Amino acid sequence: MEGDYVFEVGHERMRLTPGDSMLAPGKVPHVWAYVGDTPGKILIGFQPAGKMETFFQEAAKISAFAADEKLYRACDMEIVGPPLSLEAISEPSHPMNAPQRRPAADQDGW
Repeated sequence: MEGDYVFEVGHERMRLTPGDSMLAPGKVPHVWAYVGDTPGKILIGFQPAGKMETFFQEAAKISAFAADEKLYRACDMEIVGPPLSLEAISEPSHPMNAPQRRPAADQDGW
């Protein structure tokens, strides 16, 4: 992952920075937004893939992709809420903007 993102999985919201990872289980509502200053990249894996390859192939054909509900339904997905609101976390005093502690690795390095 490159850059800074805010993810919301279910009811949990988290800020991810370079080197972080997360799991968003299937059928659990999730959304993300890029909040960095330079271009970012994320790697997403799907297991099982289902219709995700079709989804991305078709989405790439849409010049102004804006959550095409028909495409989502055709690929067994559903838009269940509004876009992620970032207004509150844009304030420097918001707890999500505090430095995050990473857990120490155990003796095996995990």
